[in-house]
Amino acid sequence: MAKTLSYLCFLGVLIFSPLAFGTVEAWSYAVMEVMIAFCALSLSLSARYKAFYRPPGLVPLLLIAAYLMFQVIPLPPGLVRILSPEAYTVYHQSAGALDGAAWIPLSINTRATVFELARFLSYLVFYITAVQLLADHVRLKRTLAMVSVFAGLVAFLVIVQFITRQLNYDLSRDKIFWIRTSIHALGSIGPYVNRNHYAGLMEMVFPLAVCLFLVCRPGSTARTWKLRLRDFLLHPRINYHFLYGVSALLIGTSVFVSLSRGGIMSLTLSMAALAVWLVKRTKNWKAGLITMALFAGILVLTGSNGWDRIFERFGDIRTETGEINASRLHYWRDGRTIIRHFPLTGSGLGTWRHIYPRFRTFPGISRLEHAHSDYIEFLATGGVILAGLMAMVLFRIIQACYRSYRRRRKRMAVYLFAGSTAAVMSISLHSFVDFNLQVGANGLYFFFVLAIMVSAAHTRFSGSTRPTYLSAISASPRLLRTGAAVFFMGLIVLHGGALMANYHVFDYRDIPLSADLSPREVEAVRRAYDQATIADPLNAHYNLVTANAAAMLNDINMARSHYQRAVRLDPLSVQALEDAGRFFGRQGNMAVAEPLLRAAMDVSHNHISSFLNYAAVLFENNRAIEAMDILTSAMAAEPRNADACLALMAWWGLPAERMKEALPQRTAPYLAFGDFLASLGRYPAAAAAYQEALTYAGREEIVQKDFFIRVLRFYQGRREQDKAREVVEQALIYFPDDVRLRRIIEPGR
Repeated sequence: MAKTLSYLCFLGVLIFSPLAFGTVEAWSYAVMEVMIAFCALSLSLSARYKAFYRPPGLVPLLLIAAYLMFQVIPLPPGLVRILSPEAYTVYHQSAGALDGAAWIPLSINTRATVFELARFLSYLVFYITAVQLLADHVRLKRTLAMVSVFAGLVAFLVIVQFITRQLNYDLSRDKIFWIRTSIHALGSIGPYVNRNHYAGLMEMVFPLAVCLFLVCRPGSTARTWKLRLRDFLLHPRINYHFLYGVSALLIGTSVFVSLSRGGIMSLTLSMAALAVWLVKRTKNWKAGLITMALFAGILVLTGSNGWDRIFERFGDIRTETGEINASRLHYWRDGRTIIRHFPLTGSGLGTWRHIYPRFRTFPGISRLEHAHSDYIEFLATGGVILAGLMAMVLFRIIQACYRSYRRRRKRMAVYLFAGSTAAVMSISLHSFVDFNLQVGANGLYFFFVLAIMVSAAHTRFSGSTRPTYLSAISASPRLLRTGAAVFFMGLIVLHGGALMANYHVFDYRDIPLSADLSPREVEAVRRAYDQATIADPLNAHYNLVTANAAAMLNDINMARSHYQRAVRLDPLSVQALEDAGRFFGRQGNMAVAEPLLRAAMDVSHNHISSFLNYAAVLFENNRAIEAMDILTSAMAAEPRNADACLALMAWWGLPAERMKEALPQRTAPYLAFGDFLASLGRYPAAAAAYQEALTYAGREEIVQKDFFIRVLRFYQGRREQDKAREVVEQALIYFPDDVRLRRIIEPGR
């Protein structure tokens, strides 16, 4: 009974994970991982007198789990400095200002790596459980049939969705399965938010469906084609043959209509490899020809409209000038920089979105969740140690399976091993240009395919007292049950705590802490977020909000404690560094405040808010000269920051003469200064500032016409036409062919 329950849960997680929008949200990860743990727990309860089969690659898989644990364990700073100098620098520049002697982890965000550890352990447990369950050939065939039919049904809905979009059916255009609005609009497909990840899932299932289709192909020894056709149509396996064939056609077609360039290329290459493999292994051209005929059917089913869209998608790779139009190249270039800074141990698995802003060169402020290349992300966050262990896992599994596979003669074993190998090849190719393995459902199916490979090479498909060629190992049933129970309860605590914390703060998430709130309202926010820190103690954001609320209530000790935790848990959070820096600055503790604020400037690439926060703290501590130096640097780095810098100086009551001393010799800052003086009614001084601004125009890399237009409008508003004419003449030096400017000084032109 327990084993049946385990198998049903096993099937349930395979169906749930893709349907839960690919499992990319906290709730879906929690459900998937808890289901896997429950599946393992149920299996352990049935294993008292049963053999436990040792899956290939178990040792390197356990080493990966141990290594991820090592990434989150606090270590002596000196050891971290040896293993990962960049991680030491990150903590030393931020948390080091608060507690320099405290031990620190290798991961630059403990919570992110802990949740990735939980995900990997879930995959590991799923792989081990799958190998045990699929050692039974009946259960193996049943599982493959279920997955193939399920994928075919999803693919059918995806094709319908594609057709309705082409018909401009409004309800479906930006919704996932016509139900849930997607932030990626037309980039969503099927149950997935991202078309590339949907293609990644289906390209793993597709070779398995193709192999089932070939295995169930009816054979006939009749001499005439009429008798062969009769035998074909009346064969007991004909229903399964057509079922798997239709599923394979639908799955393959859905990958093409998903318009995923990486998915289309990976599927095509893996199918070619599968056909060649089958011909070489079976010495039968029919298998290869049927495989290619099936692929040709997919190309036909894609339709002319689908091919038009596919050609359009591939055409978008290059611009009109022939240059590659792909932001991924910038991400990968920045990723290589991260790898150079964290070569051995990485920044911590799952920390890409935390470490990337520190090395970002691609313009923009949007947060990049992943590297758009699994290989670059694994190297950046896990270092060569993790990459080496992962390569060892694949090598050990493939080596062990191939060694057993060479001795197999059963048709099912031969075809399934070829199909699972093609699936691994396809997702491995696709991972060069996307982050499929960072998606919950796709990572799960990758380990499922590995389990299928193991089962294809080792499971006996005929009656035998020993169902598999895998070696059995002696394992204490009590130890198995205890381990499964501990893992199950650990996931309940981890994910339950995160969900409970989210419940505590749900009503306060959209309430900004500001002077407009009453003390009672601030106290309610503080209490809610303090409860959240208890339920989810590794969440830096909850600690930061608690600290800010405590600071507003003048609870200095509580604020100091939670600021320290927030910075330690997320040392690259600009918000945490700035808020903590301002707090300690208001306390007069500049020895702590200044390193935090400098770290915020470094992480944010000298964003204007970091300059302003640092300068404000210096003003508060009567260090106006240093504050003005900071603002001068801000305006020199980005002249458009001048308005904000001048506003801060005005707020602190600096006279115009002192403000002018802080201006760098750039056009935009002097224009902003002129606007400020004009707003005060000091028109002669404003005119002088404008004229000085134009003298610096020649020093700018790009001279903008707006420089002159702003000054021109000032003089036109003052009805000083001679001055306005002089400004236009200056502008014509840089823009001699501008007709509109010439009309100002030559009205009849």
